[in-house]
Amino acid sequence: MIIIGGLGSVLGGVFGAVFITILPEFLNFLAHHAGAFFTDISGALLAMKEGVFGLVLVLFLIFEPEGLANRWRLMKAYWKLYPFAH
Repeated sequence: MIIIGGLGSVLGGVFGAVFITILPEFLNFLAHHAGAFFTDISGALLAMKEGVFGLVLVLFLIFEPEGLANRWRLMKAYWKLYPFAH
């Protein structure tokens, strides 16, 4: 949770917990609805759920090492200066 959410803030732990809770549900949803169009893929997606979860962790470490809490801070700073960000 801390890897995804971000180290050094309570909000990072909350973001990480929410993301880790939602990701498996999203993968189940995706596998169920992909099965309607591609019958062979739905079983493969369910089998690869742990691999996708690990891939998401690695991608977070590579592309967003400070976690979702840092992304939240950047979005807040952007919207705070939005109309006059020169």
